[in-house]
Amino acid sequence: MGTPGAAPPQSGVGPSAIGHLLRDRSLRLAAGLAVAVAIPVALLFYFQFRAIGDLEQSSSVVLRQLSQETANRLVKDTQDALKAPQINVLLGIPQQQAEPLDLPAIKKVFDAALDNEPFVTRLYVWSDETLAHRGEVLAYDREHREFREDAAEAPLVLGKFRELAPQKRALSLFEAAIDGRQSYFQSQLRFEFPSRDRMTSFVAVRVDAERLRSEFFPAFLRAK
Repeated sequence: MGTPGAAPPQSGVGPSAIGHLLRDRSLRLAAGLAVAVAIPVALLFYFQFRAIGDLEQSSSVVLRQLSQETANRLVKDTQDALKAPQINVLLGIPQQQAEPLDLPAIKKVFDAALDNEPFVTRLYVWSDETLAHRGEVLAYDREHREFREDAAEAPLVLGKFRELAPQKRALSLFEAAIDGRQSYFQSQLRFEFPSRDRMTSFVAVRVDAERLRSEFFPAFLRAK
């Protein structure tokens, strides 16, 4: 029998059970939210790391391509620099200026070549179709800036190009040691038209091989 004034007993769930239920639901909700958030975050990190790996590989490819492009461009620039005397000097002096010799016009071309092409050591012109200096190899260098007939290598230059003339090639070259230093000689040969049986004139360039290797190439690469 109950105590007088006491509250009647209630049926149902007690406060502790409701709390447990709420806590269980909160935990399940929190767990569900954690899973819902964790999955995309995990995926995000996965794709980020994968993207970083892909970027690293792509960067390596790009760097290799840039290196290859740089190397190719450097090779082309070097070739263009080495071709400059042929284009500006050998082809820059037409046959009409050498037959007969137009030394003021040739001097302008030679001066420009010596100013712009540091690896050129000396320039030459020879003509068999002129009155003044006929048959003489005239040398022109950066130190004197005047035509000289007393270059020690003049007989060698003329003799070599006479040997090459029967091949009837406009562009001829040979290599020889001058004063103990290896040199390259390149020339534009002109012939009697149309048979091309006789060499009538030539314009030539001399390059010091050691200077080309030790001075020009390092300076050219540093500039690039």
